Amino acid sequence: MDEAEAAGPPPFALAVVAGGCASATVDVAIYPLDTLKTRLQAPAGFAVSGGWRRLFAGVLPTALSSVPGGAVFFGVYELTKARLEGVAHRTARLTGADPSDTLPSAIAAALAESFSCVVRVPFEQLKMRMQLAARTRQASRRVSLPTLFRQRGMGGGMAQLYRGLAPTLALDLPFALVQLPAFEHLKRRFGADDDAAGGAAGGSVRADALAGAAAGGLAAALTTPLDVLRTRHVLRSAGGGGDPSFLATARHILRAEGMRGLLRGVVPRTVYMSLGGVLYLGTYSTVCRVWS
Repeated sequence: MDEAEAAGPPPFALAVVAGGCASATVDVAIYPLDTLKTRLQAPAGFAVSGGWRRLFAGVLPTALSSVPGGAVFFGVYELTKARLEGVAHRTARLTGADPSDTLPSAIAAALAESFSCVVRVPFEQLKMRMQLAARTRQASRRVSLPTLFRQRGMGGGMAQLYRGLAPTLALDLPFALVQLPAFEHLKRRFGADDDAAGGAAGGSVRADALAGAAAGGLAAALTTPLDVLRTRHVLRSAGGGGDPSFLATARHILRAEGMRGLLRGVVPRTVYMSLGGVLYLGTYSTVCRVWS
């Protein structure tokens, strides 16, 4: 066990700062892979939706939401996890059972993701529309950030900007429920292996990076169908054809493309989230370790 782990979870303020840094790092650094994934999932197809052109289209709304979104997520996550772990250990002492490490992480991840989505959802919708309007510079200018905010606001106020909240929660909650408990477990496992091998201080960073990559890739692969549903739902809602339900969008994909349609973009999404896990969770753990 390293010094950071022996001291317990990072203080709330440190978790907020480290979470913001980690989120900004990953969202901007590997943004082109997210653009490719979104275009692969688009109903119009990859080439029509922009292909390999303008892969940083929509990076501004992502950058604007990444710092507060990451700060909120990790602030809520660490605070909730610490409280729940305290309850679990007190309960274990009373019952004589082993305390659960997975349940506090899972509950904390779900609560943190819910709060984070409130910050990120309006920007996620804008980002996807800008990614798919990047066929030409002229089209990109018509889908600028101020224009989209005006269109969504005039079409129904803030409720329009949060139209994608339900499908985003339907995707991000299962993702967080897989990623964070897996990361915490693998971090301890890889860290123990490094300690047993007599690893140096850099072993902790290596354990965090490996755990982040494995947890991110696993969560991404398992939740790809939900990601396809979320992308199609938001794009159909924005296309002027009414506001279809989540289930209606799923039925439409299955009729038109079969199960294969729900797995569109699984490879770039898994690669993206594996790299993201290294940067996101690795950066977060490293910042906490350095400054604690």
